[in-house]
Amino acid sequence: MLYAVFKNIGCRLNQSETEALAHFFLKAGFGVCAQPDNSAHVIIVFVNTCTVTTKAEQKCRHVIRSSLKSFPNAIIIVSGCYAQLESKRIESIDERVVTFPGMQKGFLKYFPDFLQKSLKIKESTYDTTNISDTIPLPERSDIRQIVHAFIQTLPSTKQMTENEKKPLSVLTGQPVFTPLVKTHLLGQHRQNPSVANVKEKPQYAFELSTSDFVFRSRATIKVQDGCNSSCSFCRIHKARGSSVSLEIKKVVQRAQEIEKAGKNEIVLTGVNVSQYRDGSAHFSDLLKQLLLQTTHIHFRISSFYPEAIDQEFVEVFADKRVCPYIHLSVQSGSERILKYMRRPSSVQHIEAVCDTLKKVKPDTFIGADIIAGFPSETEEDFQKTLELCTRVQFQHIHAFPFSARPDTEAFYFKPRVPEKTIAERVALLNALSEKNYKSYMALIIGKTFFGIVEDFSDGLKVLTENYVLLPLKQEKNTDKLKSGDGVFVKVCDSYCILA
Repeated sequence: MLYAVFKNIGCRLNQSETEALAHFFLKAGFGVCAQPDNSAHVIIVFVNTCTVTTKAEQKCRHVIRSSLKSFPNAIIIVSGCYAQLESKRIESIDERVVTFPGMQKGFLKYFPDFLQKSLKIKESTYDTTNISDTIPLPERSDIRQIVHAFIQTLPSTKQMTENEKKPLSVLTGQPVFTPLVKTHLLGQHRQNPSVANVKEKPQYAFELSTSDFVFRSRATIKVQDGCNSSCSFCRIHKARGSSVSLEIKKVVQRAQEIEKAGKNEIVLTGVNVSQYRDGSAHFSDLLKQLLLQTTHIHFRISSFYPEAIDQEFVEVFADKRVCPYIHLSVQSGSERILKYMRRPSSVQHIEAVCDTLKKVKPDTFIGADIIAGFPSETEEDFQKTLELCTRVQFQHIHAFPFSARPDTEAFYFKPRVPEKTIAERVALLNALSEKNYKSYMALIIGKTFFGIVEDFSDGLKVLTENYVLLPLKQEKNTDKLKSGDGVFVKVCDSYCILA
């Protein structure tokens, strides 16, 4: 059997897209894995990349180089945000590396069938369902040529005419696009809808979707892509484009399919899900419909912007099937730095939001992204950030050292904070995060939570609805449990038991 290997760097959205692509490779008759026992029959390595920080890009290049060495018969397909912005640099690593535009990643849904048919047309011995060691593998040059041929069939990311849609449809025999829908471009609260701009966006961004998950026990649905914010430090909006959302009815349909497939939790993902729009409907409206039109499956919200949390969001968050967990894009506790970052939230609003969510669900696990060492960040600014994180008691602080990204405003901001000072501030944030987490764990001992079983090499664990991963004590009634099962567990000191 011919294999495709999948390497993922970055966010939950990347994980969701990688899972879907693996599903389509399986359907086309290929083997899929993250790390195969035998690299001989690996002909494609797919690397889904991130460009959030310089370190993330370094990791992407390391994974690419490592894959070239580990899989000598493979072509390395690199997609994602880094590939969208730095394709020439990535392809210069080796002739076996081919970049696939991140904004057109949805079209990869059709690539596995295209590859399989091309191999069978070129040489009848290339049977992806029954290849043995005695049958010659396709040449790397052949695979590379097929990949390039597929890319050449793609329409541009501009709004396309019917003639531009034809090539890929003809090759795959399947419709490539769903109808265009109108989506509101966000950034504003619904209390001020007059400032919301309306554009038409194609829905090919949501083609990578599946109800079968190869690598993960929890399901994901990509409900949104792109971002309309222009934070001074970030270039994701340049890599992903402006915000586009999947229609509510399609999200609901996918959720129902996942629930029917036996999954017990769905993570709702996107670049910025707080910018979700379907006409006048917001993310809260989407969540309401998901709860109304499913029966038992739980929903987890991924990263969210504090300024987008209003009373309607709080009311739907209170539902027992919405996980008591949220990760907030905070970035700083200094009003001066927040303005310098072009962040719309205020410290007061961030605190108020966290306080409200904990009143609705006292055991809510709240995480936060924090950037340490933003240009001109003084010791006073940083102390304000520490004070905010202490008052709110974020159970997890994802501390980023500031990374100057090309083509962003902050790339040129002065004065820069010394690297040593940044490292010290990151260490302080990490220490506070660990302290807050331990305090939280002490408060939930003896309480019961719903969770999803995870199968690790050292035994079964449960990821609870409030995002705590604990070993599951082995008892007679745990023998038949498997990865993905939903269970109620009681939290003990350093493990959990079935409730």
